[in-house]
Amino acid sequence: MGKITLSIRAQIVSFVNLNHLGLSKSLRQSLEGPKTTKKFADCCKFPETIDDAIFEKCEKDFPRPQTPGPKKGCCMSECVLNATGILVNKVIDKAVAEIVFTAKLTNGTEKKIVKDALEYCIKEGANMKDDFDEMAKDVVPGEVVCNMISGFMIICIRGQIYKNCPSEKYSKDVAECVTIKNYVEKCGFLLP
Repeated sequence: MGKITLSIRAQIVSFVNLNHLGLSKSLRQSLEGPKTTKKFADCCKFPETIDDAIFEKCEKDFPRPQTPGPKKGCCMSECVLNATGILVNKVIDKAVAEIVFTAKLTNGTEKKIVKDALEYCIKEGANMKDDFDEMAKDVVPGEVVCNMISGFMIICIRGQIYKNCPSEKYSKDVAECVTIKNYVEKCGFLLP
């Protein structure tokens, strides 16, 4: 496949539109994430920043689509951000996000990683607003349009936390963890 360097903006736009474009299998696999049996928590022992119960309820209410990539945004992520008060009137409330994402963290390094991730992801999300709005226009009858910034924020923050995982919390001796780290270094985000 060769090295494909895309900005995070182009990657997310491409990821969201996977089903609408004739992308090569290798590019589609690159955008879908690394294929490993390990998960974020297996490789980076970083504390959870949002209660699992919120994710579980929202995933139950809004199951993952059968095809990769959200068609018109990520309803599960919108549910999570609404439930935590982070998303207000379809806008990320940075002050609330910082409180929610750092509430369970006890160490200054972890808090800084999360605050830096929020800063980065809010900026990137704002740069992509027009793209998200454009993608949400082609609605078919009966289709629910969810806020795309929500899905982006979840995968972006996860990616930034993983990318900056403190060395003492990172399982660098596990090959699949290195695969995930390499993916995040190249792409900047990490799918759930």
